[in-house]
Amino acid sequence: MRCDDCRFAEWKRTKAGRLPPDGSGYCGYLKEHPLKINLPSAFYFIGFRRQFPPPSGGQIQRGHEFDDCPVKEVKS
Repeated sequence: MRCDDCRFAEWKRTKAGRLPPDGSGYCGYLKEHPLKINLPSAFYFIGFRRQFPPPSGGQIQRGHEFDDCPVKEVKS
């Protein structure tokens, strides 16, 4: 599953507003839904010794395949 057409994908842009060739971006799902336990494929939990570890990660690449992402929503 790709993040290319997901509504939560926030792609880095050049000063002119274009997508740069490196294809990097960030998954913005947790900005809208901060208390959800169901994490996107781009995030992971670290610090398992804590009761509620904060999610880490979130970096995405255009064209990179993830396993099934439980929160993907296609832009309409």
